[in-house]
Amino acid sequence: SSTEHTCWINSLHPEQTNWQTMLHALAELYAGGQVVDWKQFGRAFAGQKVPTPTYPFQRHRYWIDPPARPAAPIPIAGNQVHPLLGRRFHAAAEPDLLLFEGWLSNDHPDYLSEHRIVGTAVLPATAYVEMALAAGREVGSIEKPLTVLENLTIKQPMQFLSGVTRIVQLAVKSSESVVQVELHSADGDAQNGVSPLWTLHATAELSPGSPAGPASTTLDEAQLRCTESVTLDGFYDQLKRFGLEYGPQFRGLRQLRRGDREVLGQVTLPEESGEEQKSYLVFPPLLDAVLHTTIELVDPATKNGQTTQGTFVPVGVDRIELFGPAGSDVWSHARLRKTSQQEETDQYVIDIDVFDPSGKLVVRLEGLRAQRIELGMLMPSESDAAQRPPRDDVPPPRNVADQLNGLSLAEQRQQIAEFLEEEVV
Repeated sequence: SSTEHTCWINSLHPEQTNWQTMLHALAELYAGGQVVDWKQFGRAFAGQKVPTPTYPFQRHRYWIDPPARPAAPIPIAGNQVHPLLGRRFHAAAEPDLLLFEGWLSNDHPDYLSEHRIVGTAVLPATAYVEMALAAGREVGSIEKPLTVLENLTIKQPMQFLSGVTRIVQLAVKSSESVVQVELHSADGDAQNGVSPLWTLHATAELSPGSPAGPASTTLDEAQLRCTESVTLDGFYDQLKRFGLEYGPQFRGLRQLRRGDREVLGQVTLPEESGEEQKSYLVFPPLLDAVLHTTIELVDPATKNGQTTQGTFVPVGVDRIELFGPAGSDVWSHARLRKTSQQEETDQYVIDIDVFDPSGKLVVRLEGLRAQRIELGMLMPSESDAAQRPPRDDVPPPRNVADQLNGLSLAEQRQQIAEFLEEEVV
């Protein structure tokens, strides 16, 4: 019958661009004996006809091997001032501008692969804090250290696709009144001779610190007020439902207690982070786990009493002050501001005091702004998604066209009906 010669060809494919799919379909038609007007097809392309050699091909290889990528993430060895900042240099055309440049990827530093939002590695907000404070240490003096970070605003998340390196530049510009900080990044795999497209991720200001003033509440007072114990069984599995995926180095929350619009949590770094965190002022996974205590103050799954597919992410901090080394074991006392207008603006404002085990205040965060964002807004673009590694919990796409080839017309109809019932209904 005529159905024996029917061939189903894909016109859309989840792992190919539309152009690739259509070219593949055209090739299948030609291989199947169909007549293709190649002259008409080639009109869209520049070029001219050339005669082919009249003798057998000699098979000489003239491909240029791409240069091997440097194993070290920092272009200039021995000049690294910080694991995230990279090297330090001045801009000749602008003497007041100090630059730091480094290379980051989803596995350098290794903990970046453990901080994911909707499956994509994303630079944690606490890394912005660390980078700015570390730059302040380089810029400031012993007599006047820049240990206060103000008006931190995260404008665009920094995402890392598998196997893609990003050039990261932090610019510090000093004036008589303020020290401004800007963080940019660009694709590190851009072709030679092509100007990189820079993305502005965050802005902030640095200023000198002051002796540690009294915390709004001491650690002892917070322990007396926050008495309701919160179970942490399945805590990080629950966060994964909100699109927040954390690896072992970020799972530092050990205990959590709740009070009236306030929580107290103990955070301890895992042993494998011990050596690495010595290179930081405040190790980003530690400070990130400090922020995890605030989840108990907000409800990512609910908006105006309705269940939503959203989550809360930090978008800025009014003021952060570093009073001393945080170490690997701290207490986080987080308080939800009474003036926080979360119902109207989808934004919470939280203050956090971080204490060492002796009760000494080591870090203070004032006006941490957590913004509700729908999960769909955090998904990478279509081109990015094509480069993401496959996930074990997502079944591979079905190639329906291949399944239909070779079947009779009645069998094809039955197969299509079963597919629609499984995938659409």
